Amino acid sequence: MAGVKNQIESMKRNYNTRIIKAKKSYSSKELAELLVVHIQTVRDWCRNGLKPIDEESHFALFLGSEVKSYLRKRMDERKVKLGPNDFYCMTCRNSTSSQNSKIVLQEKQIGKNKISIRYEGNCDRCGRKVVKFGSLPPNELATPKGTNTGPSPSL
Repeated sequence: MAGVKNQIESMKRNYNTRIIKAKKSYSSKELAELLVVHIQTVRDWCRNGLKPIDEESHFALFLGSEVKSYLRKRMDERKVKLGPNDFYCMTCRNSTSSQNSKIVLQEKQIGKNKISIRYEGNCDRCGRKVVKFGSLPPNELATPKGTNTGPSPSL
């Protein structure tokens, strides 16, 4: 049973919190229909920290602002902070660095006087290709297209 619970918890997703009205109360069923999730998901949220309006009542009602803050907190916990020389590996699902990264010019202008670039490298853990996008002012870019630069410069 524990394996099933871990598998269910790993099926995380982002929810559109803009459709929840902050000053409205929602029942578990209404909340499940609004966010297109199973009612058991809402009950799991309640067990994991979502506070109902009246905790003693059997019929749970949730204030919209409380639901919004709970879901935003859960989504923020999933975010991975990257350092200036880090990439996000989709296979490892974590921050990684690359020893053989290179800058590739996109030949596109972004905004005023900025050129789109792409950092490419290989994950140090699994060896898969990792990519990160960025921009630089034209005068800072002195390397030709596809030149190996070692660790990527900060964005």
